[in-house]
Amino acid sequence: MDGKTIRASREWLALFLILLLTAATAVDVGAGTIERGLYLAENACPSPGQYVFEVHVVDAPNDLGAFMFEVRFDTAVLSFDGGEKGPLISGFVSDHNEIVPGVIRVGGYYLSNKLPSGCSGVLYRLVFTAAQCICSRLELINLKDSVAGWDVHDAFLKVDPVIGRFTATPECIKPGGNLTLSWAVEGAESMSITPDPGSVDPSGGSLQVSPSQSTTYILRALNACGETTAAVKVSVEQDACAVPALSKWGAMIIAVLLGGVCVRFLRRRKTGERLKW
Repeated sequence: MDGKTIRASREWLALFLILLLTAATAVDVGAGTIERGLYLAENACPSPGQYVFEVHVVDAPNDLGAFMFEVRFDTAVLSFDGGEKGPLISGFVSDHNEIVPGVIRVGGYYLSNKLPSGCSGVLYRLVFTAAQCICSRLELINLKDSVAGWDVHDAFLKVDPVIGRFTATPECIKPGGNLTLSWAVEGAESMSITPDPGSVDPSGGSLQVSPSQSTTYILRALNACGETTAAVKVSVEQDACAVPALSKWGAMIIAVLLGGVCVRFLRRRKTGERLKW
């Protein structure tokens, strides 16, 4: 292998390592990817209780010596229980305080050495109690000192909309007939049904539709945290809609009952007695 080939191989290897390291610093935070800066990691909320929200540094744009930021939250949903510094700033002096209801201020400074640019890790942990599970935003604001001007990613107490019911009554009609779509949803900020009618009341309701052909209606419920969908299929038939077939056991039971009635009727007819039910 000649010198030019070796040099080219080294250049390709260096480029590969740069791309690999760059990819490693990107952090998926659910609603997108942040390349560099400060972000809150979101939490799913399956039930009311205590949740820890971590404040992360990703590929710090500059040396980190002192920092200050605030986190704003909805006090109707969350109550602040306390916090602690993360392993990234184990050598820092830091503190936190809820300066007014719904706003936490966090700050710190280094004792011996600044953290170099490009560092990543957990900066701080904040503990909350969720009184209820609804989609609620936690916002990073007022970044100062070493973190001033950094890109930020806010977090959510993440609760997708819950579709409790989406039905069509009846599910089969003749051409020109009507049916009723009804739904019950929790935690949605907006909702739509496709094809028409489009936007509908997110709190729940019902409406009549008259499809010209067999159709699958899709319900989409959205909030700031995400989207939930449900579907119902309706049939439009020229002939009368088929009656659901009886199960094997159902048919056997009916046959036995009818057979018993017939036997009793024939016996009473021979004796002249009245048939008693």
